[in-house]
Amino acid sequence: MRLCTGYEFDRLADQHRFVVLYPDGYRRNWNDCRKNATFPAKRENIDDMSFMRELIARASVEQAIDEKRVYIFGYSNGGHMAFRSAMEAPDEIAAVAPQLPQACRHLMLRSARSTDEHHASC
Repeated sequence: MRLCTGYEFDRLADQHRFVVLYPDGYRRNWNDCRKNATFPAKRENIDDMSFMRELIARASVEQAIDEKRVYIFGYSNGGHMAFRSAMEAPDEIAAVAPQLPQACRHLMLRSARSTDEHHASC
């Protein structure tokens, strides 16, 4: 992610005094919100939500972050994980910025507006 963004998050964090973390998912992928994903993290049912919560708790202690101001940016599979985090932990995540392939965007908007639990996954 650092290389893909040209180290922009690092520069912004230094400039505006915030903490930025770059977690990697299990075998470089996440158990995101898609029901039919075939990534190892999904197939092996890795508990990425517990990992995210622990990462936030640890950053709170070690970096003195404000736990009410946690923002998640993710690209592709990471974007889906950001969306899952927002759906499953709305009181712990202030906002997300998922960057998804064009084909996924209409599904995400429809899912975000849905109140039916069956349709609330991407």
